[in-house]
Amino acid sequence: MPVLALMILGGNSLLMAGFLTAVLLLSVFCIALLAILIRGLQVPCNCFGSSRKPASPADIWRNVGFLACAIVGIASLTALPDAAVKMSLGEAGLLGMMAVVFVALSVSLGEVLEVFRAS
Repeated sequence: MPVLALMILGGNSLLMAGFLTAVLLLSVFCIALLAILIRGLQVPCNCFGSSRKPASPADIWRNVGFLACAIVGIASLTALPDAAVKMSLGEAGLLGMMAVVFVALSVSLGEVLEVFRAS
């Protein structure tokens, strides 16, 4: 929630703080998931709600994808500090739709990979 609040409130300094917080949290989550997988524990990820499905490498890859997005956000704010302020409503809508598709695919990454493994 703190990342979401920082992103919604906006402004370059709050956006940068949101991206940095996201990088920190996602890094910690990746390390925790990696430790679970290395130790061979059958612990559910529960990343997007309660689940009985154990953590898998797909969960780490999903978090790495989100981590890459946060790093691109930091790089964008550094290179183009006024870009977020000058975004039109249409651009924001298109970006929002792209984000929804990315998140939907990322959340179900494990199931998508299972479909290709079964083939």
